Amino acid sequence: MLLPGSAKVIHRTRHLIVCNASDEPAVLAEAARGAAPPGHRTIILSSRGGFAWESGAVLSVPLRWALRSIASPFWVQRHRMQEAVTLAAGLRSVRVFRRVEDLLLQIDACDPDIIDLRRLGALGEWLRPKCEIRFPGRKVLARSDEYSREKPLLNWRSYDHSALVSIVLPTYNSERYLSAAIESCLRQTHENFEVIIVDDNSTDRTPEIIRTYAARDPRIRFVARNEMQPGLPESLNMGFGLARGRFLTWFQSDNLYRPNAIEYMVQQLCTFPKIGLVYCSTYHLDDADSPTTPSYFKAALPPNALARWTVISGAFLYGREVMEAVGPYRPECRYFEDLDFFIRACSRFPARFCFEPCHFYRRHSASLTSAYSDCGRNWKVWHQRMREEHFKSKRNRILLPTTDQLIPMGFF
Repeated sequence: MLLPGSAKVIHRTRHLIVCNASDEPAVLAEAARGAAPPGHRTIILSSRGGFAWESGAVLSVPLRWALRSIASPFWVQRHRMQEAVTLAAGLRSVRVFRRVEDLLLQIDACDPDIIDLRRLGALGEWLRPKCEIRFPGRKVLARSDEYSREKPLLNWRSYDHSALVSIVLPTYNSERYLSAAIESCLRQTHENFEVIIVDDNSTDRTPEIIRTYAARDPRIRFVARNEMQPGLPESLNMGFGLARGRFLTWFQSDNLYRPNAIEYMVQQLCTFPKIGLVYCSTYHLDDADSPTTPSYFKAALPPNALARWTVISGAFLYGREVMEAVGPYRPECRYFEDLDFFIRACSRFPARFCFEPCHFYRRHSASLTSAYSDCGRNWKVWHQRMREEHFKSKRNRILLPTTDQLIPMGFF
């Protein structure tokens, strides 16, 4: 099985091209003709609709609009209206209708080293000084600027390869997918991690599989819960109670990491020390794990969307100080313990979202989501409970990171 991005390729140079939907075919043809060096990522951010997709080293993401008001119940209508205007009039409409902030927010989510505005003409010239102020350390190209891949770029990123990352992996009767999940952790390019596997009284071969891996690799720790009543929040709290890492995360035993997922997220938190939490985009898989080319994925939405959806899925990382300030996962919020935790975290700490896909979420009949649905879980009721508890004033208390909080270390 070869999933998209399963090779250990770290994208050291990220070249973002911003263009109109009509220009994207020409950009793709140009990218296909040019022989990109290893580690070079081309990202296309265009005004087209549809899904984000990845093919080889090329990532294509559609622009979305009205992101500051994404918590509104009318956001979908606003987005579609502004999308139609942009498709008809081109990206120059962002200047006329004052939607530049939406564009800058998504440029930031592309995490570029090079911001290429040359296909925007006069709009690119107008945007250049705004990008140079907003994104220090990044190279900004406009109009007739020349660019050579041989010319070295400013190294504005920070990365601590010695930072210990604690990954909590709760399990229950996971023998079918558990080995693949553990292997995806062991293949990480960031090698300083611990995997704390908390088994919730499994009755299949899950404990045997965990013991085999724990005997083979000292970074894997096996914890068995003895309580008769299984529970995800209790398993998470037990695992994080034993965690020793500077950075913390967890993921389900039927999902997978891309090999560079942890390194990429550690780099984000090291580069932007004022950010408390980072999260990335996610692929969706079925039982067959049958990837397509190009591979479509669900691009991440900004954290203020937590007022409507669980937008933080399997690829996230936060500092230990976040959990210490926010507190544990709450058993009284069972089935929505993750949404409750992330709302509390993002209400107190700025969160950064990235379009880079770092995680595979598997949909199948035996998943936790399916199991909860079979037990009579009512998504609307639980989500309404979250809204009433965290957003009683009808105002979204989750704020997007400020410009100062997104300044890389070394540019303060």
